[in-house]
Amino acid sequence: MIRVLIAEDEPPTARRLKRLIETTDHDFSVVAMAMDGEQALAFLKKMPVDIVFTDIRMPIMDGLMLMNEIASIFPDIVVVAVSGHQDFSYVSHAIRTRVVDYLLKPVSQEAMEQLLHRLKAAYSQRRHEQMTRRLSAQINRATPPLSAGVGDTVGTNDTDDALLGVCLFCAGSLPFSEDAEMYPGVAAWADISLDQIAAEASGGIESFTWAFMGNTPVERIVIYRTGAVGLENWAHEMYTRLNMAVTVPISCACLKEPVTLMQIGGALRRLRSWMRQTLCIGQPLFVVTPPENEVCFPPTSNVDWGMASQVADLLCGESTDSNRIFERVAAEGWTQEQVHRMLMEAVTLIEAGRLSQTEAAQYREELTDLVCSALSIRDLVSGVLSLRPVRDGSNMAPTERQAILLSIEQYLRDNYHLHVNNQTLASVFGYVPSYISMLFRQAYGVPPGEYLTQIRLKQAKWLMLNNPDMLIREVAERVGFKNQHHFSRTFKKIVGVWPTHFVPDGRESTE
Repeated sequence: MIRVLIAEDEPPTARRLKRLIETTDHDFSVVAMAMDGEQALAFLKKMPVDIVFTDIRMPIMDGLMLMNEIASIFPDIVVVAVSGHQDFSYVSHAIRTRVVDYLLKPVSQEAMEQLLHRLKAAYSQRRHEQMTRRLSAQINRATPPLSAGVGDTVGTNDTDDALLGVCLFCAGSLPFSEDAEMYPGVAAWADISLDQIAAEASGGIESFTWAFMGNTPVERIVIYRTGAVGLENWAHEMYTRLNMAVTVPISCACLKEPVTLMQIGGALRRLRSWMRQTLCIGQPLFVVTPPENEVCFPPTSNVDWGMASQVADLLCGESTDSNRIFERVAAEGWTQEQVHRMLMEAVTLIEAGRLSQTEAAQYREELTDLVCSALSIRDLVSGVLSLRPVRDGSNMAPTERQAILLSIEQYLRDNYHLHVNNQTLASVFGYVPSYISMLFRQAYGVPPGEYLTQIRLKQAKWLMLNNPDMLIREVAERVGFKNQHHFSRTFKKIVGVWPTHFVPDGRESTE
């Protein structure tokens, strides 16, 4: 319901205006009527109001003074000036200096219909943007949203109690850390309009949706509010449409029941935990989680020590029977979490006497990346095989190895502004992604994705220093980030401040 206050010193005129508003469109409700501007301000300080209709000439405080006060104290309230022709010069001035609309007396039915239509559209947009900003504050505490928002209506708290459906989508496997820039699932979101797919999934029924990037660039959070479509049916329709649109498997975890705004953070943690413990590598997943008081996560299987021992032999070059090992993984439907735990135990088995702590840590990092980036069991097998033998990590001559590493580094420097992922490097240099990552990490101390991010952020700081008027969105695009919000979040994480607050203390070279 859109809440209206009328400020009019003639009671018959105020009553006629109230009746005309409420009979023209039942979505509008006049919640208060004031005899002058001072009384109107008193009402506004006590109750939430979305729109104020005010006469220009009133005693004590006239309409122009009231507009000034509203603009100062309640900037998100829309003001409609109602005036006679003799006052139109005042109204014209007010319209030029403030965000207001106007009606001329006597108010016709047609003029009111046209005005309310405009006001309703503006109100719906403001509501959506208001919730976007509130949701942004709840999701991971200040994660920038994918769609921008503007101000809240002062005194309005109905959005806090709105019931919201929450879905977590993931392209490919769910990353175990935020460093997922190089994973193939990132590119899956490039050509998809989540807003459009959400609207199609609603079957044409008007609804509100909000889309945010999740903890990593392969995740998307979609929040939904409507009373007309069941949450589970809508989420499954989105899941189906997304998997038809891209080749990367898209998984979805959604809530069985809606939650309030303040419950969003906890709901997302439940969805992420549920997805992590049920998702299988290379398989799209649709899972509906029970209400919070009924949550019982799937039981975590014990590590299969026999399998871990076989993988350890495989990594050490003492076995070549990879097919038998991973055929069982596929046949038994092992989850991503189970596969990861088994690979970690395999490294533990070969660590004593065979690997230094540094080498063991590198293998754990590479295998974790492999589990989180593989789009199929076949990818997983290729990656594991590329990392053996575990002792030296490479059968190539040192000069050849150094030449390849320098070529990879130069490629990253030359192409930082393009979309580059592990598959890109594999295609260019002819090695599987995990092997390239292992070689690079051993030489530079970080994987190629992290090195690429460092290059991009250095270039971004140089651009902001030398082009102070450049928009943050343009900076992000120029240095290779797919969207401004991912760039802002990465910049904040590594540099320590948001890009909008970056004040360099000296000129930095791009060399």
